[in-house]
Amino acid sequence: FQAWRDAVFQSQQNAGDHVFLSNILENHDQPRCPSFFLPEGDDSYEGLTALATLFLLLRGIPFIYQGQEIGMRNGAFPTADDFEDLSTREQYHAALRAGLTPQEAMAVCRRHSRDNARTPMQWTGGKHAGFTSGTPWFPVNPNYPELNVEADAASERSVRGWYKRLLALRKDPEWEDVLVHGGFCPAFREEPEIFAYWRTGETSGERVLVLCHYGRGQASVPFPEPFRVLLNNYDGLENREG
Repeated sequence: FQAWRDAVFQSQQNAGDHVFLSNILENHDQPRCPSFFLPEGDDSYEGLTALATLFLLLRGIPFIYQGQEIGMRNGAFPTADDFEDLSTREQYHAALRAGLTPQEAMAVCRRHSRDNARTPMQWTGGKHAGFTSGTPWFPVNPNYPELNVEADAASERSVRGWYKRLLALRKDPEWEDVLVHGGFCPAFREEPEIFAYWRTGETSGERVLVLCHYGRGQASVPFPEPFRVLLNNYDGLENREG
C-alpha cells in the first residue's frame, strides 16, 4: 500500500501545476482494481468507494473503464489454457520454470493477467449477463448474477451512484476551482494506513481534504481547522461541520 501511495504522490508532485495527468485505475491491459488494490477479501462497498474517491479527486483527467463503476472483479480462469492473452500463458510457464507450483503460478496469473479486464460487461443477471443473446467470445465472470449494472442501480449502496456523486462534486461550480484546477499536496504521510491529500483552489484558496483509511481497524487523525463534510461513504457523517 505505501509503495503505491508514494508512487501516486510522487507522480502528482512531479506534474505540479504544469500538466494534467491521465489518471487510471483500470484499462484493457490491467487487472480489475478491487482485486488488485484492495486487501484480499475486503472488496466491500466502503473499499470500492474509497478507491473511486482517491482516484477521481486527484489532480488530472480521470478515465473510467467499463465495469469499473460497478466494481467488477477479476475473472475466473481454471487453467492456463483459459487465458486468451499469450503473454499470460508465457508468464505461467515462466513461473513454473522459476520454481513455482502450478497452483502458485495460476494464482499469480489470475491476479495480474490483463484478461481480467476483458470479460464481458455485466449488465444484468440474465443469460451472459445481458451482454449478448449469442455466445460471447470470452466467458462471463461467474459473479454476474449478483454483480451487474441492474443490481447495482437497485441497491441502496450503489457503487455507480457513488461515482456519479463524485463526478457531480467535481463539476459543482463551487468546487471546480479546487477539484479540477486546484493544486495537490499529500497529507498525513506519516500515517502507514492513511491515503490522504489536499486539493487547494487555484484562485479561491479554498481547500478540500480527501481522506481514506486503508487499514482493517480504526484510525484517527487531527483536523487542524473548522471543516464540513462534502461526501462520506459511511452513514452519519455527511454534511457534518466541526
